[in-house]
Formats: sequence, C-alpha cells, structure tokens
Amino acid sequence: MKLSHSFFQQVCFIFCCLWGFHLPLLKAQYVLPKNPGVYYVTAPSGLNMREAPTPTAVKIMKIPYGEQVELLKEEEYAPVKMGWMQGNWAKIKVGDNEGFAFGAYLIPVKPPARTELAGICKDDSETAGFGKLLYAYLDSTFAIPEKGETIFDLSEGTNPDSLPCGDCHLVVVRLQLSQNVVLLEEIHFENSRLRLRVSGMDIYGAYALLEALMSTCERAAKHHQNPKLKEEDGRVYEIQDREMGGEFFRIRQIDAATAEIVMSGWY
Repeated sequence: MKLSHSFFQQVCFIFCCLWGFHLPLLKAQYVLPKNPGVYYVTAPSGLNMREAPTPTAVKIMKIPYGEQVELLKEEEYAPVKMGWMQGNWAKIKVGDNEGFAFGAYLIPVKPPARTELAGICKDDSETAGFGKLLYAYLDSTFAIPEKGETIFDLSEGTNPDSLPCGDCHLVVVRLQLSQNVVLLEEIHFENSRLRLRVSGMDIYGAYALLEALMSTCERAAKHHQNPKLKEEDGRVYEIQDREMGGEFFRIRQIDAATAEIVMSGWY
C-alpha cells in the first residue's frame, strides 16, 4: 500500500506535538557546578560578597546588578538554600577584592539592561505573552541574525482545521546566538513560542535571568513572583508561572548542563 505524503506530514505533526522540540527534562535536578570564568550578577538589589562561604560571614562589598565578576571556583559544600532558590558558594574576584557569593545569582550571559526594555509590554492585554520581551533582550545583547536554520516547516498550504493537535508547530527555526546560547522560534497559527537554551546554567540561574527580564516590565513583574515549582525527591526540576500554568513562562533543565526558558509570544 502506498502512503501519501500528507499522511507522513500528519504523523510528523503528532510527534512534534508530543515532544515539543525539546529533550526529555531531568527530574532529579541538582545544582549545576559552575566552571571558572566570567559571570554576571542578576540579584536585583545587588549581590553580597563575604569573607567566608556562609551567610553570617563579614560582608566585603555589595556587587551591583549586571556587574561582571571572575568566578575562581565553587566551594564543594552542600547547596545553599535562600528561600526556595538553591546554589553553591562561589569564590569570586571583583577588581582587587576576592570573596564568596551565592552562586544562583551568577549567570554566564549578560542580564538585561532595565532601562532599555522599559515600556515594551505596557500596552499589551493582560493575557498577552512575554515572548517579545525575551526577544528584545536577546536582540540587544546578541543581535539576533535575520535568518536561522529551519529545522521544521509545514506551513505552506496547511489548513488549521486539518491538524491533529491545536497548537502544532508550523515552523521551527534554530538561531545560534553564541557558543553557549541557542534560540528556538516556534511559529503557530495563533501564537508563537520562544525557547532560550543556555549551556552552563541551571534552572535557578535561568530563573534569576527571567526574574531580571520580567522585572523590566510592570505588567510582567507580578507573574514571576511566587512561581509554581515541580519537585521530585526534594529537588526542583521545573519552574513555571502560577497564574497561567506555564503559558507565560516555563523553565526546565533539559540536560545535565543546559537550562531552557520557554516564553509564549501572543494569544
């Protein structure tokens, strides 16, 4: 029996809807140890540098948001919890000062400049997604290329009513923004979705980046507070917005060294 090309398209669509162009997430999530190198502070009010790896140690200085630091090593102790956030103590250097800081608020990519993104989503409706906020940040930081690698395309001549699932991907484009940063653009009939994947960052660092990003927009700021955590054996493996059940944002650890931030474009 000869199977039609459209049949294979439908099968492909079902596969894509089930798997969503992401790798199986890790459910036993540990804090990801950081390699030495350059990192940036994402703590909104600044990050304390202390003389020893303990929250009661003498404070050397407060490092401002967005400041670049040199990470020398991470202390091999049990991860520290501050609220629900977890991270290791990191030994860092800023200028002539060396000390220890909470590693969850140190990430390998430059965080958003708040003034540059202010007002981007102020005129949107309450149910609009925040994908354009993420896109604007990435474009200002990495200069998103006009063309990427199309890894899936089923847009031409497709009737939405014939699709086997309501939010099947029509086009998925992969954009390599830097050596450790990849953006996937998923385009649908009624909405879009962005997947930011950063290697060398765990879900706590990804949330710190998302918190910095969403705090630039007044309407978005309320949605990152008090997120919903999915846990297994006391370890967080997924973070999502509480109000829309992950439709505004979703953060997952997709492999041992890569975190993913998923944000919707519009509804």
